[in-house]
Amino acid sequence: MEHRKQDKRMTGWRDFQYCAIFNTGKTDSQLFCDVRDWCFETWGASCELDYWHGRSKPNQSWCWANDEFKMKIYFKTEQEYTMFLLRWV
Repeated sequence: MEHRKQDKRMTGWRDFQYCAIFNTGKTDSQLFCDVRDWCFETWGASCELDYWHGRSKPNQSWCWANDEFKMKIYFKTEQEYTMFLLRWV
């Protein structure tokens, strides 16, 4: 797992300041699911980044993306990112 501040090169940078990136291997897949479950418990339900803008009331703290190459969890602000770091890093 990697984690970093988003910049203009990254998907979702306009809406989310930070992200955690997981490889699609078995170990990271389980960790991704565990972190995503924790995000649900901490900030409530969200959705995939592709659908985030289309929702009438999107979760303002986090969302995720999952494709054939990478799995990512996006954090809106430094506050959410710090909570993630304290729990998972």
